[in-house]
Amino acid sequence: RKAGVAPRALKADAKREVEKKARGPSLQEVAEDYLNRSRNRSSTVNDYRNMLFNQVLPVLGHHSPVNRFEWYSGGRQKVLDLKKGIEARGSLYQSDKCLMVMRSMFEHAIDNAWMQPPNPALGSKGAKSSHVAKHNPTLEWHEVPQLLEDLESKSKLGSFIVQSAVKMTLLTFLRVGSLVPTQWDKFDFKKGVWIIPGSRMKGKQDHYIPIPIRYMTYWKV
Repeated sequence: RKAGVAPRALKADAKREVEKKARGPSLQEVAEDYLNRSRNRSSTVNDYRNMLFNQVLPVLGHHSPVNRFEWYSGGRQKVLDLKKGIEARGSLYQSDKCLMVMRSMFEHAIDNAWMQPPNPALGSKGAKSSHVAKHNPTLEWHEVPQLLEDLESKSKLGSFIVQSAVKMTLLTFLRVGSLVPTQWDKFDFKKGVWIIPGSRMKGKQDHYIPIPIRYMTYWKV
């Protein structure tokens, strides 16, 4: 017993502590733990963090116990209502992505026994928006020779850097996110190797690309 503290106050504090443990962690605590343990790239984690803390938590409640969002406690409807609210703003793709991130966060809570399954953010045909993906423009196979000819003209397709980037993309099939941030110290012209750091690769390992002999001299100009 603490000196100078009324027994009733001590009992009230103990009761609140028991109730807090019974409720489990808050939604914000679960989100933080999920993000801190994520194995995704830092840029992806930041994207998920912005989504959770700017769109999800303000609506569902930062300090709401996560087990209040169990499927049979009305959690499914709360999640769908949030998604519909995003759709109402015209952000169909964002609503689908937000559902995916919530699903991963709640899966983390289920794995840690902080809430009971099923996952309230489970994907389904009914939950999916009517968003239709708009793909980037593509070339037909018969148009490729003209593209290569234009690249060699050194005048029709932008600067030297742009032309070089397009050529290297065609030769290596690298993602734009791996190609664009490349720095000169990542090229070992003596060994004829181009190194993409693991921090920019999904597999988290350095990626070694042989530099075509034709372009070793070309890139050193």
